[in-house]
Amino acid sequence: MSIFRKLSKHYPKIPGYRRLRPKHCQVYGIGSPKTGTHSLVSMFSRHFRTLHEAEVREEIGLLSRHLRGECTSGEIQRWFIERDQRLWLDCDVSHLHGYFADDIARALPEAKFILTIREPYSWLDSAFNQTLGRPPNALWEGIRRQVNGAYPETFPEQENTLQALGLYPIGHLLNRWAERIDHVTRAIPAERLLIIKTGELKQSANAIADFCGLDVHMLVAEQGHQFTAAKKAGVLDNIDKNYVDALIQQRCGEILRQYF
Repeated sequence: MSIFRKLSKHYPKIPGYRRLRPKHCQVYGIGSPKTGTHSLVSMFSRHFRTLHEAEVREEIGLLSRHLRGECTSGEIQRWFIERDQRLWLDCDVSHLHGYFADDIARALPEAKFILTIREPYSWLDSAFNQTLGRPPNALWEGIRRQVNGAYPETFPEQENTLQALGLYPIGHLLNRWAERIDHVTRAIPAERLLIIKTGELKQSANAIADFCGLDVHMLVAEQGHQFTAAKKAGVLDNIDKNYVDALIQQRCGEILRQYF
């Protein structure tokens, strides 16, 4: 991040900044990891106040308390209202927001939401590449374990490779894939939600601009594919594709028929 970008995070603290610099829009990117969240930020970042996973340590702490049942819906909503005033973003993107979709929608009734979704096989492959290529630090590893639950002691025979690499089972990850889409589509009114397939993000500038009430020329469409995995681990190459496809149909088939 450039020095200018680092400094710009503090602009809303300047007295009168919000009045002199009203928002162009208020949109939250709430897709799962490896569905194009970095690319969405890049599309907005040239002309709008946009950040990816801003205040991530604080939001992870909030999510951790939420999962333990230690904070109320009202507390969560107040946190996002204060965050909105603190950061004053046109486009606020983080996969963490997806866990709070219902509370954000209630707290900020003018906000709109963009959910990026990726075909499950490709998503699994990219997620495995990301985990093995850029191992999470203690902060991310802690919340990942909390979200996913205890690491299973046994794996299906076809997935011994995943167990040896310390990865979660395919069925478990596919459940998370489906749960995110189901939760968001239930929590957010249809008129406030735009769903875009990751592979079509670059071609969706017009749809995004119309949804957000923006001039399409203010979005940078060529920035539609950012933050690719560090390397190709080829994990799924070692697992029977028919087995994986069957799991995908079992866990994600209804959503696939609706959106793909």
